[in-house]
Amino acid sequence: MTVSRPVLLLVCLALAAPAASRADTLTRADCAAPLSTSDADLCMASEYARLDASLDAVHADTVALLASDASCVGDCAGAQAAVADAQTAWQQVRSRDCDAAFAIAIQGSGRNAARLQCLIDHTRTRIGQLQRFLSL
Repeated sequence: MTVSRPVLLLVCLALAAPAASRADTLTRADCAAPLSTSDADLCMASEYARLDASLDAVHADTVALLASDASCVGDCAGAQAAVADAQTAWQQVRSRDCDAAFAIAIQGSGRNAARLQCLIDHTRTRIGQLQRFLSL
C-alpha cells in the first residue's frame, strides 16, 4: 500500500499534536523530575528555546553596541564583520557537533537528549562569549 505525501503529512501532524500540547503544560516542577523520555526531551527543548532566545538578544546587543558610534572605540566596522563571521562559524560548529552527538546516540532512547544537551551547552557557552564582548 502506498500512502500519498499529503496523507502522510496529515498523519504526522496528528501524531505530533498531543506532544505539542503536552509541551505547553509541562511546568518547572515536571521538568525537575520528568516521568518519561519524551517529557525529558520536551523539557530540554523548552530550555534550549529559552536559551536560544537569550542568545539572539545578547547577539543583537553586541551588534548594536558595535554599530553605535558613541560606544564603539577602534575598528567598529571590522569588529562587526568579525562578530558576524564568528557567529556564522559558531553556528556551523554547533550544528555539526550536535549532529555528531545525535549520531553517536542514534541507537538509544537518549539520542534526542544527547542532541538537545549539546545544543544547550553550546548555546550557554556562546552567550557567555558574547557577554564578555559586551563587557570589554
